[in-house]
Amino acid sequence: MQKPSGPPIEKVRWHAIWLLLRTDPVRTPAQVGDLVGLSVITTRDVLERWNEHGPDGLADGRKNNGSESKLTDDQRTQRLAPRKTRPLEGEKMRVVLVDNAGWHKAKALVVPPNVVLHFRPPCTPELQPAEPLWPFGREAVAKRSRGRIDRLRNVVRDRWNYRTEHPDEVQPRVGFRGAVGLER
Repeated sequence: MQKPSGPPIEKVRWHAIWLLLRTDPVRTPAQVGDLVGLSVITTRDVLERWNEHGPDGLADGRKNNGSESKLTDDQRTQRLAPRKTRPLEGEKMRVVLVDNAGWHKAKALVVPPNVVLHFRPPCTPELQPAEPLWPFGREAVAKRSRGRIDRLRNVVRDRWNYRTEHPDEVQPRVGFRGAVGLER
């Protein structure tokens, strides 16, 4: 095998393949994923890419994907200038806050001329304040039997009721003051 070079993700993929190919001991993709910090699905995907494309399958595909490089402040200002012009008479200018999801940045995304997309930094909880609460709800059902939907529904309902009765535990998880005002 070649010596890994390039971005860190390529090194992790090479490490995963190296561990999967060793026979002392034989490891499953789940065990290798735990060792190198990849999910089982990603580890299997790396193995499939290795089997289909060999060493080229482990390359970081983001290098040459045709996307534009990051813009400087001056370039951003130049691109935003036409959008700051007054909208047509009768139209309002709209600013839409979006996260950095791929579909919000897609080249095929059509944005009307009276709409400006404002990209928020990653992991901004204000876009969906309830997002940090999902693990709080999931941990209640993680190791429960999921045999009947009504039992599962009761477990989830009890967990969310607990959440509203104990805002002092919820607020630090969410990290913003609005959590105290959460209602049933």
